[in-house]
Amino acid sequence: MPLPTPSTASSAAFAASLVLAGAWSAVGLAAPPWTVERGPIELRLEAEGRLEAARSLAMRLVPAAFRGSLVVEEVLVEGGMVERGTVILRLDDREQREALERARLELEEANARLELTREEHRLAEEGGEVRLERARLAAERAARALERHEAIERDRRARGEALRLARTEDGVGNQLQELEQLEQMYAGTSLATETKDIVLERARRSLARARESLALTEIDHARCVEIEAPDRETDLANGARWSEQDLRHAETSQRLEAIRRRLAFAEGERKVRDLAERVEELEADLAATEVRAPATGILTPITLERGDSISPRSAFARILDVDAFGIDTTIGPQEMGWLATGATVEATLAAVPGLAVEGVVVEISPIGRPRDDGTAFPMRVELPANDPRMLLGLAATIAASHRTEPVLAVPADAVRVDGERTFVMLLRDGVEQEAEVLVGRRGVRLVDILSGVVPGDRVVVEAAGEPNP
Repeated sequence: MPLPTPSTASSAAFAASLVLAGAWSAVGLAAPPWTVERGPIELRLEAEGRLEAARSLAMRLVPAAFRGSLVVEEVLVEGGMVERGTVILRLDDREQREALERARLELEEANARLELTREEHRLAEEGGEVRLERARLAAERAARALERHEAIERDRRARGEALRLARTEDGVGNQLQELEQLEQMYAGTSLATETKDIVLERARRSLARARESLALTEIDHARCVEIEAPDRETDLANGARWSEQDLRHAETSQRLEAIRRRLAFAEGERKVRDLAERVEELEADLAATEVRAPATGILTPITLERGDSISPRSAFARILDVDAFGIDTTIGPQEMGWLATGATVEATLAAVPGLAVEGVVVEISPIGRPRDDGTAFPMRVELPANDPRMLLGLAATIAASHRTEPVLAVPADAVRVDGERTFVMLLRDGVEQEAEVLVGRRGVRLVDILSGVVPGDRVVVEAAGEPNP
């Protein structure tokens, strides 16, 4: 973001003061007083570090499905520069081939069971439809039987029973009338006694049998009216109700069975899918037994030998990316105020005089850690590998600068420290006076004064060669 700049006059005065102070110092004389004005100060960062690979890829084996031993069969490259795709080592793949064959057989069996389940479900669904249709027809028949009984058969049966009782009663009355007529008729005749007795006896027996039949009919009629007819009506009503209930149960049972079938089929499909994925993963694991370099770079030394086991997920080597370099260093709280991720910095190498490489700040940790002069915040810079003289491990210096917004500033040589007191000497009417100040940011030559001076104050600067406070 562009920083505010002082007015033209102020900037000119500020620059002139710097030039004049430098001239007096160059000849070894005390510098003239510094006139306090508002102007920017230059902040500068210099941090030390070493060239490292910008990115490091860990070489590790992460099997997707295989859980057996990862045993080295042959190491082809033990270290050094490698190209992407170079075969670095091979693993003994016998256990992996066996695991893959078992998984393929399990997949075939699961597919066969799934097909069997599909056919069983089809038959069960057809059988369920038949059972449901039977229950539906039975419920309809029972309902019609009850309706027919209530509309026709109940009254018809009652009338039939009443008619049968009436006929039996009429038969008894007829037999009684016949006997009475025979007795009257034979009373005044001269027929032989035996003949008369035979005819009358027959009539009396017929009457007795008719009365006995009437008694049985009355019993049957009472049983029909009091027991059989109500029982018949109850049975029909219960039959209709039970058939309707059976139909509802059949419908519910069919729905439940359909859900069970879908769940069973889904489970079978899921098992087939899982086994198919396992086969694919084991095939990928088998292909990965020939371990290749994932990128072009420098392979760190491999100490494995034939027969050694490799722990899954544990790095056994690394590939250092040589297309870019990284430098890990630290900055202080003051630099945290103006240096940010994405900022451009310059790196120089003591071993390669004259070489300056532009880099970019890629990370600044917001969490500081203690150091002798306060707090340090880790920072990482990345540089392009654009010069063959740039080698891993070389010492590097990171430099960056920043111009602040206009502030009240004095030369660093004007600020003095006495114990816990920080002060400057003001020149007023030819007399030097102490003025305690609160110091802010320290620039390359100037110091930001937060309080203690005002614009126009004249500050005494120490003679050249004297130590800065």
